[in-house]
Amino acid sequence: MTTTFLGQRVSGRAKKLVEASSILRDDAIELTSRVGSGLTSEWVRRGTTEAMDRHQCDHYTRRPGLAALCQRVAELLLEHGIDVNPDSGVLITGSVQEARFVALRSLAVGKTVFVSQPSAVTYNAGADFAGATIQTIDLDKPLPAASGDLLIVPNPNPTTGHLLEQATLDRLAAWAVDIDLTVVADETLAPALAPESAFSSIAVLPDMASRTVVLGSYAAPGLAAWQVSWIAGPTALVTTVRDVKQAMTICTPAPSQYAALASFDNPSEQLLQGRDER
Repeated sequence: MTTTFLGQRVSGRAKKLVEASSILRDDAIELTSRVGSGLTSEWVRRGTTEAMDRHQCDHYTRRPGLAALCQRVAELLLEHGIDVNPDSGVLITGSVQEARFVALRSLAVGKTVFVSQPSAVTYNAGADFAGATIQTIDLDKPLPAASGDLLIVPNPNPTTGHLLEQATLDRLAAWAVDIDLTVVADETLAPALAPESAFSSIAVLPDMASRTVVLGSYAAPGLAAWQVSWIAGPTALVTTVRDVKQAMTICTPAPSQYAALASFDNPSEQLLQGRDER
């Protein structure tokens, strides 16, 4: 691949920074988020530096995200019963916060956004820019009448870590179908759950796949600090979100995408160890 001198210099400096992270002391302060906490794993750093050596990080990637990474996200979802098109139904975003913001900014235009409390503050920012109205719902009380609006289902809740019970998911899904709601399923905290957790996505429930956009993150320890996440769902909804995301940031930084791709290529017990440490 032809590269520019500037691209080579930038790639070289970035590679040195990635390699330097491997010599941090054991008592180093770790500033990643609660999801995927821990220093970046050696295999993730190696996968990224190898991509830099091939000059794959000197330029913009495919705008929705690396084709190989989108494919792996689609395969991960299929394991949980969610079938999306890897070419048109998966979007790699620059962070969990960006995923939340662009989903609301693009899908909530002029709508009422229903969400239970507590909720992530980024929802409010996205709704404000979309000219939407946030309406709090109490999951233990009758749900309001509406039509064609938007429902956020944080599961697990990004603020409390609370996992919704299946009966609650069933009730929300039936409500969404009955009054034709678009659903944003914020499942970005799911990789932090223990393997035995009774987690289920609302997107797998009857008549929900065509109306649900899922927000997700990666399981590898330390990867949250790389500012990379994903959005997936039906092509019509994801295309709307993609257009807003690309107008904001064109595409997610290539090194972060290669780090995420490398996180898929490691023994499951290493990922489980990262979860146990949390």
